[in-house]
Amino acid sequence: MLKFNTQPFSFEVDGSPYMLPKLGFGDLEATADIADRLTANPAEGVKLVRSLLESKADDRTMAAIDSLSIGDVITLVRQWIGLTPGESETSGDE
Repeated sequence: MLKFNTQPFSFEVDGSPYMLPKLGFGDLEATADIADRLTANPAEGVKLVRSLLESKADDRTMAAIDSLSIGDVITLVRQWIGLTPGESETSGDE
């Protein structure tokens, strides 16, 4: 099971604060395989990341993100999405 960030995400660029809104159910399809798409086809993956950011970020936030390196953008998106492996739940019989 995967866990996604369901809260607005705050971050700073050059000491100025920015925020990206929480992700909704409709965003799950776009975000679930970002890492795989970046690995399999980097150009397609970057377009996916940009499309997702542009659909959520205001102009000020997008300008700040555009000032970052690609590595910093990928790190930012991973933190924003909050995509982490879920922990297994035990059945209680153990």
